[in-house]
Amino acid sequence: MGAGTSAEEFFLKSINVESIFEFVERTDYLFLYSIKECVEKSDCHEGVYLSEVAEYMKLSIPETSKMVKSLENKGYIIWKLDEKKERTYLVLTNKAIELSNCQKEKMIEAYEKIISNIQEDDLEVTRCTLRKIRQLMEEIK
Repeated sequence: MGAGTSAEEFFLKSINVESIFEFVERTDYLFLYSIKECVEKSDCHEGVYLSEVAEYMKLSIPETSKMVKSLENKGYIIWKLDEKKERTYLVLTNKAIELSNCQKEKMIEAYEKIISNIQEDDLEVTRCTLRKIRQLMEEIK
């Protein structure tokens, strides 16, 4: 088996993490999760400014704006105007909150199945290995 085939099988078949995302696409969930985290820390009490999301995710404003536009088109966020600061901010819609909650429950269910069927020592080795893989992947960017 060649290195190319091994690489493809590793990234496509080893852990099919995409299968867990039933309610929201993985990328959308990551952004919605990040927006939710930012709202809790934001100066804007109802939502979050685009610049705060970009900073939190370590992305440029144009990259963040592109993703936010996609989320807006899917009905996950809306823009509101902060009249005092004359700035717009993002707010998660009820649809986004509901789907995110369903997705979170699905992830909790899957995680509980994993931890109930894999010994703690084995799971810790796996977590450590995955951390190393993520660090190596960051170096490739």
